[in-house]
Amino acid sequence: MSVAARLHRYRWFLAAAASLAVGAILYVYAYPPVLQTVSFMLGRPYFDNCSTAIMNEGKLKDGKFRITEHLCAPADRMMYVVFLLPPRDFAVPLFHSLEFPVPETVQQHDSQRYEIVLATPLTDGRTRLPVTLDAAGFPERYYGFDAGRAQD
Repeated sequence: MSVAARLHRYRWFLAAAASLAVGAILYVYAYPPVLQTVSFMLGRPYFDNCSTAIMNEGKLKDGKFRITEHLCAPADRMMYVVFLLPPRDFAVPLFHSLEFPVPETVQQHDSQRYEIVLATPLTDGRTRLPVTLDAAGFPERYYGFDAGRAQD
């Protein structure tokens, strides 16, 4: 039997093996970043080696808010993320912190202005962080903290 005849005979096997190899490569390299991106867009962030819980969720005049809590190994650090969930759009992240400050709730003043209420004051004494949305619905300032220190 010639080489061409053997290849013709095993073409389905070779096609299946190639498909499995491509699928495995996509799963290993493309799945984690896609999963993380989509989870943030839905307001339920996924992080490797972290357990996730919804700490608080509530209704606002224009949509909802969600505060998620993440316990991440191996350092067992707590992380908090605050999202605004507009009625027909993707989630908008407003705030994250590692360890503290701990967000409690979100209050709405009008369609563009919100406040994130903190459980304990920051070093400057503030217990509320103002959030103003631009015309596109994104925060003009995103708040990030690591153990109480502001991240820029």
